[in-house]
Amino acid sequence: MKEWFCRYSTAIIRFLSKLNSFRDHFAPTTDEYQIKTQILATRVYLVLLTFSLVILVTYTTQINVIENVTVNNPTYNQYLNLFSIYPETLSCSCTTISIAYDQFIYLDIIYHQICHSVYTTFAWRHLIDSTSNPHEISLNFRNVGGPLFYVLNSFCRLTEMTVSDGIIEFNAIQLISRTVLSREIFDVQVENIIRSFISTITREFTRSRQLIRDQIQYNGIMSGLYTNFHYTSILQEWSTDEKGCEFYTSPRIYVDQSSNCSCDDTPFCKMAAFIDDETSFHIPGMYYGCYIVESLLQSNLECFYNQTCIDELRRVLNSSVILNTSALDSTIQTHYEHNETIEHIVDQLMVEQWLNITSHKFYYERCQPSVCTYTYISKKNWLNVLTSIIVPIGGLNLILKSIIPFIIMMFRSHLCINLGQSIRLNNVNILRRIKRYILRFNLFHTLSHTNMDEEYTIRTQIVTTRIYLITIIASLSILALYRSQVTNTRLITIYAPSYNEYIDLYNNYSQSLVCPCTNTNIEYGQFLQIDVRLHQICNSNFISDLYFTYLNPMTTYIPYGDKRRGKSQLQMIGSWCRLAKSSILDDRSAFYVEQLTVYEVLSEKVFDKQIQSLVNVFIGLTKDIFIDSLTVIRQTTQHNILMSGYITNVFPYALGNINDLRLKMGFAFYPESLTCICVFLSNCTEPMSDYYYISEDQLNKFYVFQGLRRGCFVDEATLQSTLECYYNQNCLDVSHSYFGLNLSSDFPALNATFSSRFNTTSMMRDILNEMMVEEWIYTSSHASFYNACQPIYCNYSYITKNSLWFIISIIMGLIGGLNTILTIIIPQLIKCVRRYRRQQLLFERTCFADIFRMEQLYQYWNKGKEKISHLNLFYSRHRQIINNDYDLRTQIISTRIFLIFLFVSLSVLALYTSQVSINMLITIRSPSYDQYSRIYSQYSQSLSCSCTTISIPYDQFLNVSVIRFHQICQSNVLFSGIFTNIRFNIVIDGNESVILMTNYATFRSNSSNCSCQQTSTCTETSSILYDVSYAVKPVIRFTVPGILRGCYILEAFLQSNLICFHNQSCVNDLRHALNTTEPLNTTIILNTTALDPLLPSQFHIDSTLNDIINELMVEEWLTISSHEIFIHVT
Repeated sequence: MKEWFCRYSTAIIRFLSKLNSFRDHFAPTTDEYQIKTQILATRVYLVLLTFSLVILVTYTTQINVIENVTVNNPTYNQYLNLFSIYPETLSCSCTTISIAYDQFIYLDIIYHQICHSVYTTFAWRHLIDSTSNPHEISLNFRNVGGPLFYVLNSFCRLTEMTVSDGIIEFNAIQLISRTVLSREIFDVQVENIIRSFISTITREFTRSRQLIRDQIQYNGIMSGLYTNFHYTSILQEWSTDEKGCEFYTSPRIYVDQSSNCSCDDTPFCKMAAFIDDETSFHIPGMYYGCYIVESLLQSNLECFYNQTCIDELRRVLNSSVILNTSALDSTIQTHYEHNETIEHIVDQLMVEQWLNITSHKFYYERCQPSVCTYTYISKKNWLNVLTSIIVPIGGLNLILKSIIPFIIMMFRSHLCINLGQSIRLNNVNILRRIKRYILRFNLFHTLSHTNMDEEYTIRTQIVTTRIYLITIIASLSILALYRSQVTNTRLITIYAPSYNEYIDLYNNYSQSLVCPCTNTNIEYGQFLQIDVRLHQICNSNFISDLYFTYLNPMTTYIPYGDKRRGKSQLQMIGSWCRLAKSSILDDRSAFYVEQLTVYEVLSEKVFDKQIQSLVNVFIGLTKDIFIDSLTVIRQTTQHNILMSGYITNVFPYALGNINDLRLKMGFAFYPESLTCICVFLSNCTEPMSDYYYISEDQLNKFYVFQGLRRGCFVDEATLQSTLECYYNQNCLDVSHSYFGLNLSSDFPALNATFSSRFNTTSMMRDILNEMMVEEWIYTSSHASFYNACQPIYCNYSYITKNSLWFIISIIMGLIGGLNTILTIIIPQLIKCVRRYRRQQLLFERTCFADIFRMEQLYQYWNKGKEKISHLNLFYSRHRQIINNDYDLRTQIISTRIFLIFLFVSLSVLALYTSQVSINMLITIRSPSYDQYSRIYSQYSQSLSCSCTTISIPYDQFLNVSVIRFHQICQSNVLFSGIFTNIRFNIVIDGNESVILMTNYATFRSNSSNCSCQQTSTCTETSSILYDVSYAVKPVIRFTVPGILRGCYILEAFLQSNLICFHNQSCVNDLRHALNTTEPLNTTIILNTTALDPLLPSQFHIDSTLNDIINELMVEEWLTISSHEIFIHVT
């Protein structure tokens, strides 16, 4: 074995020591110096070639390659598996990008057990009411308990309806995602969505309750149970023939823990609840107060968790009603304490627990991704490495073989001269030798079979070499020139760029920079902050409790109207300030958790436009919701003609002697004439004034707080008021001094020079319409938006010319193939040309002249066959090697095998290349809509058109309008009525004091009585009566079909229908019945044509007005959208 190894090692070493790859580059010689030079050049060539290949292989194997993988129609389990392996790069495009929440979220609610207990039923309220005395005015549980639990039941039903409606709207909301959200992001996003939904509907419910509370309180709406105001009667004798009784209101005072609390100042006054009086059973946790609602909200359910307390309550009530009243279950898990105020429970929508079931799988299935792509970084495989080596090796081999022999020869010649060696140089100097080498340079050196043809053949080979060199140099020069002028789009990827890096990139490559967001849904609060500066009245002392104490009601006589020195108006303004501020804070909180959906980083300019649009939408919606809510509450109060405790709109009085008093209802009028009466108009007002005596029987009027007005309702009067006096210190001092007050130092006037969008004489209506806001202030941070977007990488492209190294690499890759082609073609071409010229000289005719003769064609065919059969690309150029036919035959076979392999390799490569799919990126600048439509029809899956404007108002491409409203809105048929839920009764006690009692109204419907004490939805048909004073019962003149009256005007209105007004006979009968000669109801000439029952309508003629109003009185909507306009404006 050792001998075999030594023998073969010696043979290999001997072979390598004599290896000469350049013997054909010089004339055949036995000169030992030249042979030594060739062997040395061979060794240098092999070392450089090996070294170059090692470097190339090492570099190629270390290059990171990004592999793109596509999975079609992946299942959910496939997706999870891929995401676990490639979480950073996996992307699955949704075919359905808009998915309704109810497709993957299920919400359920567990309410507080009180809402499903016996204590919210009619039976429990009936048990309490059965022990009350309807002819007694007293604050005890027998009289107030029923309404308390009616309100509790209303809150249960109202919160359930609020939550139910909210869930319906929530389920219809769409989650927009262009790609599948990962499970982690999905869970976080859904959690935020649900939390935002709960927070939003809770805040909206609480805010609505607060709006109603303030409007009722500061309008002084009087409770029919006298819980906030009570009447005081004064017998009057205006003349010998005119006597009667006037009633005045006073705010009720509650005493609790040795302190007095007036309902004139706050609605939160309360006192402990007793069954009868303070000596009777006290119900733990229950309170009375200014309003039944406020009483309930400040109470708790402590007693109703205790069976002993409930049994004692039942015993003291002593009701004959049989009812099982078990205590609430204290073992049920709850997050409320037993002594938790009902207000806190109501503020949580009476909800014990929100249950939600979310399914990422359902979301994935609705998303329906048709394809998932992911990328990973790997090294080049052996095939890629081999390909990378093969491409440049031909050019490298050619270059090294061309220059190394010449360099070695020059080096050795120079070295020999320097050493003074006596080496024969053919008696020529080095320059002549170089010249000779160039002139005799022959890359195609072969020997002919005869000495006669040798000189001709060598000359042909030299010419071929020169043509070859000129052709290859010209080709490479043209290629280099072309490549140096070609512009390429270079795509650069920057991973995890910082914000400063992004800014630098955008400044340089704004047109092409793209930074995809990993977080495509970003909450507004992460990059936007909104604040406001309210009108200075909201921060002044004029709406403070201290100032209100100076504005107590005056003691002078006023027949009706607000006697509170402007306190009501300022309290209303203060309420608006608080409500506006809380509404803005609530809406802002909800706005902050809303999400901006983006798929790539917005530029700072586009971001600013988007922020401006978002802020404008937020401001507009916030103002509209606030004003609309106030308007609905205000109109509901006014249209129901709810009685004000300040006697500003409606007041009772009595005429007659003490034993024969007849109760009347009076309606305030402003100003002191019959021009504006509150029964007909709710916006009647007059300037604020006070009365003083100028003589014993004569009053005079003094106008105070110029700009303030009073009227039927405090809110309406305040809306028509101005704050001009509060900007004028002199006006304030005069008004204050009239009431004996000196408040100049403690309550200075508002600053008229302060920057404001309003004038000193601006009406409060205008100020309120702006939500009391002087200035909306917002700040945004593009850096915060960028950080929230979290781009993993940024791509940008730029156009550049090819670098020198790139051109060299291209030439290196092509030079091998070009060399092979030219080596095969040029020698044959030169031989043909020289042979043609040689024959021309010999035969004095051209080859092309004979080509058309058949014998000449046959001759050329035979020569071609012979040439192909003897084609030898490996013909040795040394005479010593051509020693037999065996070697020649071997060379010819090698040539044939080489050509076969070359042809097969090129065919396979061409076939493979033709089948490889290549992603071609086509860019079309400023495409028209027709171009877009045509391209989309062909490339819908890959087409992407970037918008120059990403924030587009809807009205640019969408028009929503109403084709027609319900015909009642355009008709001349009008009606109104005044009904009530409380009816007054006069009771005269033994001291001849007149007491004004109240009883709940009762309405008869469907042969049964309905009391407003039990429900506010009681109604009965509405009739027009004859004014017959002697009749024991009212005489009906006409009953209006479909029109109802009930506890409240609006409630009866909503339950009514328009069946009468679709019938001309019914309308005529109604007009006839209304015809009267009363002074305030003079016959009006009006065309009252019936509604057209044949007109197309989505409503029936007997549809309730509630059904019609729920559709916004709209018969038909018209929606016009234009995708073409949308494309143009983007």
